[in-house]
Amino acid sequence: MTKNEALSKAMKLCSIKEYAPVEIEQKLIDWGVSENIIIEIITDLTKEKFLDEFRMARYFTNDKLRFNKWGKIKIKFMLQQKKICREAIAEAMEQISDLEYIAILKAELTKKRKSIKETDDYKVKAKLFQFASGRGFEADVIYKLLDK
Repeated sequence: MTKNEALSKAMKLCSIKEYAPVEIEQKLIDWGVSENIIIEIITDLTKEKFLDEFRMARYFTNDKLRFNKWGKIKIKFMLQQKKICREAIAEAMEQISDLEYIAILKAELTKKRKSIKETDDYKVKAKLFQFASGRGFEADVIYKLLDK
């Protein structure tokens, strides 16, 4: 595959969905593109704004919070796995509205509570805590909601 073919294919992918640079790099490797051309393509995609870590982090955070109902810990971890820079992750975390964040957690806990058959309040709280922490919500936020 030539550089122009790979660049064109990568541009098409990036115009459909937000990708982290490391994800595009892996796709280029899978397509058999040589390492020096991969660096040039990533640079070109970044220059042309097809790749933008800050934009990708914002969209990823928004999607995972609203659709997957993930907490900040899990979102941050997944962005780190995608090798997104700390500044982009921090900016994406700041965009999360505290009111919306708590409302999402509250709704998820309420929904989960309906499925728990346990009657002992202590065990119910433990199960709800485990559920919410598994989704990536912070312990202090979970405790505040469970105490209400």
